[in-house]
Amino acid sequence: MLRNPCQSVASTASVSRRPPPEPLPLVSAPRHVCRRCDRALCLCEHLPADGGLDTATRFVIVQSRRERFNALSTGRVVALGLKQCALHWDTDADELLPRPADLPTNAGLLFPGPSATLLSRDTGSVPATFVVIDSTWTEAVRWVRKNSWLADLPRYALAPAPEERSTYRIRRQPKENCLSTVECVSRVLQAVEPGPSADAAVNRLIGAFDALVEMQLDILRNAPRSVRSHVNRVKTTPESSLRSRGLGTSDSIAVAVFGEYYLGRLAGFTAIRIATGEVFHRFVDLANVDVNAQLSSVVAANTQQDELWISWEAATATHRVSPAQFDADWRAWWRGEEEQVVLWSARHAMLAHPLGKSVDALPPGVPQQLENWRPVSLKEAYGALRIARQGGKPTSGPRSLAEAVLAEIGAEEASAAALVSIAAAVGGRAGKALAHTVGLAQTLNAAAQDA
Repeated sequence: MLRNPCQSVASTASVSRRPPPEPLPLVSAPRHVCRRCDRALCLCEHLPADGGLDTATRFVIVQSRRERFNALSTGRVVALGLKQCALHWDTDADELLPRPADLPTNAGLLFPGPSATLLSRDTGSVPATFVVIDSTWTEAVRWVRKNSWLADLPRYALAPAPEERSTYRIRRQPKENCLSTVECVSRVLQAVEPGPSADAAVNRLIGAFDALVEMQLDILRNAPRSVRSHVNRVKTTPESSLRSRGLGTSDSIAVAVFGEYYLGRLAGFTAIRIATGEVFHRFVDLANVDVNAQLSSVVAANTQQDELWISWEAATATHRVSPAQFDADWRAWWRGEEEQVVLWSARHAMLAHPLGKSVDALPPGVPQQLENWRPVSLKEAYGALRIARQGGKPTSGPRSLAEAVLAEIGAEEASAAALVSIAAAVGGRAGKALAHTVGLAQTLNAAAQDA
């Protein structure tokens, strides 16, 4: 709080200080995510509902994994707003992207550089298809360097407009003249396809983009200041930090869960009841034509099964159940509040199909809500434990379950012991992940009980 330089020390002592903001709840209810625009703050009312507006120019958007799961990404806005737009996702650990099968040979790459042709209404012949990279600038440069099919495409760039600035006020741009993906696509349409059809598409895209920005700004304006930093810097003991996140009780590790996700869609789900060894295992229909087509192309391009981000079994499974049927089967197997579920990341479990929170239609007689679905997130608990050990100071930690098991003393041995019994019931990647989950949960549960 700023102080008036003329104000005396005695007078400031009598001024009542505003009490610190209340900390955010440690476990919040999962938000409903729109299954069309993939946003909790739905943009569908600002986007065409009939497959998008038609344009003569076609766009192929190649989106990074980071942008795919970023709520502020605009690549999805373009894909929903334009009929002539295809969205492809990066799924390779080494950022080696397969060339889209439907990409014409005369396509162009929207990428600035000395050899790029500037797009304007005076530009002569231009390609009918543009490839647009939806990622950070650093990632885009790396992609072009690593993927020869991108580097070989003729490059095109937007004509410089010094007076124009991006209205993407909710994300920091690397340079003043940088634009978001939706703004770049709009500028391309204005340059190569002037006319009422393109103008209508641009107005619709920019309208949805402005709505996205305003929704996020409203959240920032109404959010209490310094609440997040206040929560992160609360000093507590390691034991209490774990207990506040559901560990340290006898029923906190009753069921371990491993979910495999592809592009935000639940593909494979395995759970084991630790005390009895009972297993729940389902492959889920991804229920999205674009996602299924992308998965098929990635599977076909990988000769090594371990190169896939999800297991080969989950990627090629033929016996899949619908999301609604999966939800009903899970409700029948899980005992609800009688047993606690533990997994690595609760955020992943509640992403596209949050185990009953966003199912379009359920079989008759199945309840609509899972009010007691409060899984223990080991990622959140372990992060809180590391902060407590640092005296309340934020600290970076392991980014994956395997890294956390290696970093925490005793977790690797507990995981190896759990794998002996789990491997007999569940094999492959799911069995190893469940063993890691059980081992880390048991280690943190024991740490939570130490006084």
